[in-house]
Amino acid sequence: ILLGSSIQNNDEGDEDSIWQDYTLKLLFSLKTFNVFKCIEEDNHILQRLVASMTDARLRSDYFTLARYGPAAVALFKFIEAGEAYLRKAKEMQNKWRHCMSVKQTKKRIQGDIKRQNETLLPYKDRQDSLVEKLKHYTTEKEQAIKEKTNLEELLNVCQAL
Repeated sequence: ILLGSSIQNNDEGDEDSIWQDYTLKLLFSLKTFNVFKCIEEDNHILQRLVASMTDARLRSDYFTLARYGPAAVALFKFIEAGEAYLRKAKEMQNKWRHCMSVKQTKKRIQGDIKRQNETLLPYKDRQDSLVEKLKHYTTEKEQAIKEKTNLEELLNVCQAL
């Protein structure tokens, strides 16, 4: 199943192939794998893995494993790397939860801001029209001041004659 496409796996009864389209299940699984959710759903996964790896015959440098060939040693090193990955993920799980809660809070706040902006939209339009009126009246006031100044100068000239 891991080396099959979604079409092949659908024929074999794989549930993921019904709603996902992939050419290789292994690559699809690696892209969508979330180690933190895996640890949350199954807290005993690391304990089971460690229990199976404590056998002295399963050491990558041990003769019993090496006599099966280099592929067995490489496979076990891969399993050891997976165990180290799970241990590190377990250490980081609280930070991941905090990060997820911060992301959810951020998303909620962004939604609140969007709703508030939509509520303020009619007032924004009104504010824009009032700003335009203010500019218009300010321009009229400046013109009136210029005209007054011109009339005062004309009055002074007339009084001087």
